[in-house]
Amino acid sequence: MAVRFFNTLFALLFLPVLAGVARSEPLLPGELVITEVMPIPANSASIPHGQWFELFNPGPEGLSLAGVELEVESEGVVSSYTVGALEAPVVTAGGFLVIGATGTLAFNGNIPVDYSWGLGWSLPLGGGVLRVVVGNVVVDEIVYGVSYGVGTAPGVSLQLEPGAFDSVANDSLPSWCPSTTLVGDGPSYGSPGEAGPACDSDGDGYSEDEGDCNDESPAIAPGTFEKCNGIDDDCNGSTDDDPLSDQPQWNATGVCAEGGPYCAGSQGWDFNFPEGFEPDESSCDELDNDCDGETDEGLINDCGYCGDAPIDVCDGIDNDCDGTTDEEPGEPPEGLDCPTLDEGICSEIRVVCTGEWKCSYPVGFEEEETLCDRVDNDCDGGTDEGYPVGEACVVGMGICQVEGTYVCTGNRLDVRCDAEPSLGTVEFCGDNVDNDCDGETDEGYPVGQACLDGEGICRQVGKYFCSPDGLSVVCSAEALDGQLELCGNQLDDDCDGSTDESDCTENVTPRGGCRHGGEPLPSLTILLLLAMALFHLMRRWKRVLP
Repeated sequence: MAVRFFNTLFALLFLPVLAGVARSEPLLPGELVITEVMPIPANSASIPHGQWFELFNPGPEGLSLAGVELEVESEGVVSSYTVGALEAPVVTAGGFLVIGATGTLAFNGNIPVDYSWGLGWSLPLGGGVLRVVVGNVVVDEIVYGVSYGVGTAPGVSLQLEPGAFDSVANDSLPSWCPSTTLVGDGPSYGSPGEAGPACDSDGDGYSEDEGDCNDESPAIAPGTFEKCNGIDDDCNGSTDDDPLSDQPQWNATGVCAEGGPYCAGSQGWDFNFPEGFEPDESSCDELDNDCDGETDEGLINDCGYCGDAPIDVCDGIDNDCDGTTDEEPGEPPEGLDCPTLDEGICSEIRVVCTGEWKCSYPVGFEEEETLCDRVDNDCDGGTDEGYPVGEACVVGMGICQVEGTYVCTGNRLDVRCDAEPSLGTVEFCGDNVDNDCDGETDEGYPVGQACLDGEGICRQVGKYFCSPDGLSVVCSAEALDGQLELCGNQLDDDCDGSTDESDCTENVTPRGGCRHGGEPLPSLTILLLLAMALFHLMRRWKRVLP
């Protein structure tokens, strides 16, 4: 910012002395005009070296570019280059100045550049808005590029119509066009440092240089058909000269055998009308009074004679000869006996003409009500009689049960409950609820049935009851603890599923068996063992009993 300030200050104070002819005041809008731009050079390897654009000074004084900002905006991004005070060029009065990336001809397509901005700044190839700015003042700006509707091919400059060399006229897109002037031996096209040829602004294929006498109207160009309009349409220097392409039809029949059209210049075509002429045919006299090639049009009725056609009546006959029968039959006769009920669909009963006057009943009318459709079909003041429409109903079982009301079915011959049953769950054990909505409660669980736990003398008898989570059953019995396996008693003493296995302990039972060591068991000992067994059994039963 400081550099820009000192450059501008230097330009204002000292450059007029150095330039000699440059004005000292800052530039104003319109004092410089962008007249040509080359965004895409012909040689892609030279990009951005070969980019350039042209400025024109329409005023009477030379203008210095000291402190001027060259700014370009593309897709919301703004970049700029400031012309320094020391090297700032002057655009002479009525003259052009070419500004480019480099003045080296080998890199810029042999385009003579008066001032170069270097390689630190460039014009976006896709297009944008190019501006000349002093401070916050836009001196001039243009848009370029395909996305803005004013694009050119590589190596072809975008030039301004010579007649639009001011900052207002150059905002019009039709004032810009691709250059058709080859620079030197090419391959570039442009007119750097001078005005280019005229543009075909109206897109009719001709520019002013090619004989277009009105480049703002595509309807006016060399070779265009001449019309009667007071304009030189074909640009041959004459107005409304023959042949005229828009001469109106003139039918020399009837009263129109004489007279005819003539060109009235900017007023268009006029006519010399003969006696008996009528702008609109009104006389039914077998003559073409309005000279349109037709006789008595609009005056002869469909039945083939002058005057109004007969009025149509309801009799099955095409009275007015228009190809349609009974289309406007008038009013029905009095005394036609049609129902006059005004209830239900009977309010739509009409008297119609179908070759004769008759009563017409609407769709859905019934002599006796049979349909369930919320309509009073028989017009007796009752709707859907015989059907329980609106009464309460229930669907589903168990916890899925939902209440609703009866409504008519789609075929209109029955009713259905409008409620939808909810979804069931897994059947739970012991809650006396039909959880899965199948009409049964707690099914699939053997609650109360006998069950066993353990093997041998440890086995206990119990009953099934519901598990705490309600998803299964458990047995109330709990097996006793096993003892040492005794030999020869045919019992599974250690509760392992086998009896008197090989590692059993020898014992004498009260029946004369031997205990280990060959000594009989004392009677008291046997009684104690039986008592202990009974005690354990009662304790187990107490746990399982409720």
